[in-house]
Amino acid sequence: MSRLPHAKAKLTFLSRADGGRQILPPADFLQSLRYRPHIVIGDPTKRERREAVLGKAHLIYEGDGEYLGVAFSAVDREPKEGEEVIAEMAFMYFPAVTYREAVPGATFTLREGARIVGFGEILEVTEKEASRANQTAEPTAVKCPPSNHCSLPAVSHL
Repeated sequence: MSRLPHAKAKLTFLSRADGGRQILPPADFLQSLRYRPHIVIGDPTKRERREAVLGKAHLIYEGDGEYLGVAFSAVDREPKEGEEVIAEMAFMYFPAVTYREAVPGATFTLREGARIVGFGEILEVTEKEASRANQTAEPTAVKCPPSNHCSLPAVSHL
């Protein structure tokens, strides 16, 4: 078994009128490690996507941080639009991705691609055992120097 950092967080899914999902993920799905959105640490009131177009290239200005992949592993009850739930999420790309800003008290928006579907606050961060049956696929970890400049190993296709 390996140990993965998990965050316990207060989470609110946005209503459809506020740009949220048409159908919220059910509690059993949120407890299965199959719901894998991103969190973006920052002010949860900044919910608009700012975009500039340069020729054919689109630049998206989030202004509030990088996308951090998470996998939901627990929720205290069935989620409802606009109502707070307590959820646990695994930092699924750790240690290849740094989650250093995901600390207790940090606020975030919940994203599915560029779409903001919710917001929340991290309550605590812990390590938990991840059984092989429930563990998400881990990316190949690459050791990088502190400058964070590294090259990925060559991939061979069989």
